[in-house]
Amino acid sequence: VKQSAPPHTDKQDVFVLQMSGAKHWRVYEPPPPSRRPGSDPLARGKGDDKLCLAELGEPLLETVLTPGQLLYVPAGFPHTTSTVDPHDGSHVCDPPEPSVGLTVGIDTHIWGLNYFSSRQGALALASLPDQLTPTQLDPDKYWRGMRVPQSVGFLRAHAEAAGEEERAGGDGGGGGGGG
Repeated sequence: VKQSAPPHTDKQDVFVLQMSGAKHWRVYEPPPPSRRPGSDPLARGKGDDKLCLAELGEPLLETVLTPGQLLYVPAGFPHTTSTVDPHDGSHVCDPPEPSVGLTVGIDTHIWGLNYFSSRQGALALASLPDQLTPTQLDPDKYWRGMRVPQSVGFLRAHAEAAGEEERAGGDGGGGGGGG
């Protein structure tokens, strides 16, 4: 097995459809962002940043994709790929075919479609400072904040509630004589 991509993370949620041949995938749990505070958790193993296998532990998923199979890798999850060598007995296709996969990236983080970006935008609109450093948070809280809100208009319910409160007199208790 020859490694074709060293351990790295992507900024996109990635869907990979194996078209022909075979590809060996290993997907790992993201390391805590606080372990490398100056690094972008969505770009680990790229540029000058090194991401070692020893830092990752055992894979969450290890599989060989064959034609027609689909794999989803969430943004920030480290992964490696390897070509399957037909001479070491690990090949799936007989005769072996070149490995060809179609990758589709969903750019939710690049476009700021996550809770942290929404929070940052709301604070900026209110001219309030943002003193939160997400990568310093507990890993579970960090990755929850990196999720995509269930709908892009997820703050609508809060805006509607604020509007109803204002129409009710602004006291929050509904006793302001508004209707």
